[in-house]
Amino acid sequence: MLPSLAVLGSLAWKASVILVLAHALTVFLRRRSASERHLLWTAATVALLMLPALERSAPPVVVLQTSIAQPATQAPAVQTIEPSRGWSDYAAPLWAAGFLAMITWQMAGLFLLASYRRNRLPAAPAEALLPQLANTLGLRSKVRVCTNSRVALPMTWGVFRPVILLPQSASEWTTDRMRVVLIHELAHVRRFDFLTQLLAGVARAAYWFHPLAWTAVSAMRREREKACDDTVLTLGEEPAGYARHLLEIAATGAIRPVPAAAVPMAQASHLETRIRAALNPAVSRQNPRRARKAAFAFLSALAVAALVVVRIQAQANYGRLYGSVLDASGAAVPKAVVTVALSSGERKEITRSGEDGTFAFVMLPAGTYTVEVRKPGFALLSRKDVQLKTGEAPQLDLTLEIGRIQETVEVVGKGTTPPPPVSSAPPRRIRVGGNVQATKLLYMAKPAYPEALQQQGIEGTVLLEGVISVDGSLLSLRSLNSLVHPELTKAAMDAVKQWRYQPTLLNGKPVEVVTTITVNYRLEK
Repeated sequence: MLPSLAVLGSLAWKASVILVLAHALTVFLRRRSASERHLLWTAATVALLMLPALERSAPPVVVLQTSIAQPATQAPAVQTIEPSRGWSDYAAPLWAAGFLAMITWQMAGLFLLASYRRNRLPAAPAEALLPQLANTLGLRSKVRVCTNSRVALPMTWGVFRPVILLPQSASEWTTDRMRVVLIHELAHVRRFDFLTQLLAGVARAAYWFHPLAWTAVSAMRREREKACDDTVLTLGEEPAGYARHLLEIAATGAIRPVPAAAVPMAQASHLETRIRAALNPAVSRQNPRRARKAAFAFLSALAVAALVVVRIQAQANYGRLYGSVLDASGAAVPKAVVTVALSSGERKEITRSGEDGTFAFVMLPAGTYTVEVRKPGFALLSRKDVQLKTGEAPQLDLTLEIGRIQETVEVVGKGTTPPPPVSSAPPRRIRVGGNVQATKLLYMAKPAYPEALQQQGIEGTVLLEGVISVDGSLLSLRSLNSLVHPELTKAAMDAVKQWRYQPTLLNGKPVEVVTTITVNYRLEK
């Protein structure tokens, strides 16, 4: 199901908190090594990928907006909400199109790299140096190196079977250049940079509409290359000579684009900052220890947890009510109608128990409620004075009793009815009433089920209350519940306003009566 505009907005501001915090910490760590800053960006990326899962576990955003907009002391005014017809209707499809485009771009890069691997040429000079350099870096996984005529820059890819791809011109390189290139690429393999780049690509695809997500991926790529440069320099390479190698490799590699999923060595976008860092002797080039890595992981989890707390605090003026509907044997009762109503009558909500008998009401204002459960074949269960306090989530286990069967038996005997006692009071006329002719629905317009809500899998029950006038039309029609999608309420009200009744007759005269209408929107499984 596609996310709504409200969900995308919630993800956007939460992502902003994480990314702004990451940018601030990178400034704080500007004198630390590039490996530490890259680790920070990796932690921020993981936090971004965790946010959608947390958003799914939170209450529906529509409920959150409706509840906050309506004070608990006022009757819901859902009927005044007009269905949106602006750009927000296209927010979810637009996000999906951008996400699919970004993922397709990533997948195309992976397929292109796979084709390079199939058309590889042997790289004998590199294979001679590879075992010794891999041993120096402490690499245990087997790394293969090959050349390809379609590759313009050295690059690496793969997680379980990493491959180093070199341009065909690598056969003309000096031993010194081959050595620094292999060290740089092996550093990528040791750091699992291909995997972290894939995670960053997914995060950027999910947040493609967020400009900070693009800057974060760019900063992550820059720190990644600096970290591998530091590895080359810590193994004894002269900074000036290494800078010259980077410039010459970047000059020859600018003629051909790099696949999206590859990890290239010397792209021109961040070359200037890399050369400055390589020539600066004051730059720290140490790799972070395990304790620091654990600290970054903890900070990432703490940032996500803090956002969850913010969500709970934003909902702190409300409470939740949940529980189970059971029969006398303790078995679950599915599809029972559960209603909750404030004792003042100002708010009423309705839901149905699930297949496991459970039900839940979210974003209810604090107060005293009456809970009723109806199910054919069972007696009406009514529990009054249910207290709901701010921030609480009480659980109710409601047990239904079998409905009572009533029989009426008339015993007729023989005899005469005694005459009524004689009264000494003067005679008076008695107005005989009690003759009620019930109302009858003459015309019913069937409520429409909005197509967009069907595609999103949104269901709900709308409770309407109105007055049947003496001419059979509906007056003062309003919605009783607010924890339902506004478009369902609007569709139900548009149809019910057209209904016409035969008015109720009391002793032959039409009178106004109050009616409650329940409109259930359900999807076929």
